[in-house]
Amino acid sequence: KKKKEVDLEVDLEVDLEVDLEVDLEVDLEVDLEVDLEVDLEVDLEVDLEVDLEVDLEVDLEVDLEVDLEVDLEVDLEVDLEVDLEVDLEVDLEVLEALENHTILLVQPSNKLETRTYSDFETVDECMEGVCKIYEEHLKRTHPNSPSITYDISQLFDFIDNLTDLSCLILDKSKQLYAPKGKEYIKDRIYKMLRGQAGK
Repeated sequence: KKKKEVDLEVDLEVDLEVDLEVDLEVDLEVDLEVDLEVDLEVDLEVDLEVDLEVDLEVDLEVDLEVDLEVDLEVDLEVDLEVDLEVDLEVDLEVLEALENHTILLVQPSNKLETRTYSDFETVDECMEGVCKIYEEHLKRTHPNSPSITYDISQLFDFIDNLTDLSCLILDKSKQLYAPKGKEYIKDRIYKMLRGQAGK
């Protein structure tokens, strides 16, 4: 009887140990799966937020660059147009001054016998002739002055006080002389003297 009791005790102990091991393994597996799922969800949310921010920044930079390029092109076109217009106007005046035969008509007083005329190869030569007429007038009215000086406003006053001052400029294309009055002559003298002062 004593031997049988010992055998039974041994069997019971073995069974209990096996049951305990199985329970522990199941619990561990369940815990690991839950942890992994939580980690994956967090990572996905972070990635999506970063991508959206980067896309928005790139779009804004591209728009700004395009606007700047368009503005620069418009400015350049405007500058070129202005330069071309100025060049054309200057060229026309130079051609007119250099090529057109000009007749100057002067009448200092109301008496018709004071009327005279002179002819010049160019418009600028005619304008210089007007200046010389004024300088001769100054020499006559200031005979004791060793030198003659004047400013453009005095010259223009002299022109305004003449009974008549006009010029006829040859238009080669029409083979006709175009009449010009005092205002035209003053404007051309001003431009001529300004050009001489700039040289």
